[in-house]
Amino acid sequence: MNLSEIRCEARECLKGKWGSAAIITLVYFLITYAIYFITSFIPIIGPILQLVISVPISFGIISSFMSLKRGEDVTCVDFLSRGFNNFGKAWSVTLHTILKLLPWIIAIVLIIVSIGVLVYLQAQSTIATTFNYNSAFSDDSNTIINSIEEYSDNYNTDFPDDSNPALLYPIIRTILFLALFIIYIVVIIKSLYYSLSMYILNDNTHLSGKEIVEKSKTIMTGNRLNLVLLGLTFIGWSILAWFTLGIGLLWLLPYICVSQVIFYEDKSNS
Repeated sequence: MNLSEIRCEARECLKGKWGSAAIITLVYFLITYAIYFITSFIPIIGPILQLVISVPISFGIISSFMSLKRGEDVTCVDFLSRGFNNFGKAWSVTLHTILKLLPWIIAIVLIIVSIGVLVYLQAQSTIATTFNYNSAFSDDSNTIINSIEEYSDNYNTDFPDDSNPALLYPIIRTILFLALFIIYIVVIIKSLYYSLSMYILNDNTHLSGKEIVEKSKTIMTGNRLNLVLLGLTFIGWSILAWFTLGIGLLWLLPYICVSQVIFYEDKSNS
């Protein structure tokens, strides 16, 4: 199926169900916001709770829209029971996905730490230079000249050939930021291999997390660009939805989710 056919089938599947889909989306938004709001008052543990809860809820909403697309009965809170009934499986899939991306994640962490260290060293260098510069001057003009000459001699002794390592900091920082950007792009591209994992889990709860992730990679091999292009076709609708102060998202999210379900079914059967 091409992208136009996928979107067309999604609209057909949602005929007569737009209201139910919007209510499911509204309840999903309200509950996730409530969870975020409550946990935000809990220091340290709060963000961890948000992360722990978000995985099964994300699976639950995908599962609900898969059932909605297939004409099954779905209530507005089914995503909670579906998600938490498969809490372990959803997290197993998530952890195996993280393991697949772990080398790149480690690289990102190392680069971020390196940038932090570089910024610290640059700040220390700037402070030291400023201190030495201010110390080199006094009210006595002869002392000023002597201090400058002494500082210049020390500077040249420490850094031969008039080279200043502080001048390299911006260059190194730029290289690190460029490397970070490239690795981020690589992670996004790699993660597309596992973008169907939760859909596969919904239909194959008997499989292990590792098997589900591997199956997603098999299906997505050669199809990653198609999924990206499918997502890009909703950019215009997304802009319009935000012009409605986000109200349009109540109908846009089901449209996108059902389209992705159809994409998954089409690619898994081909």
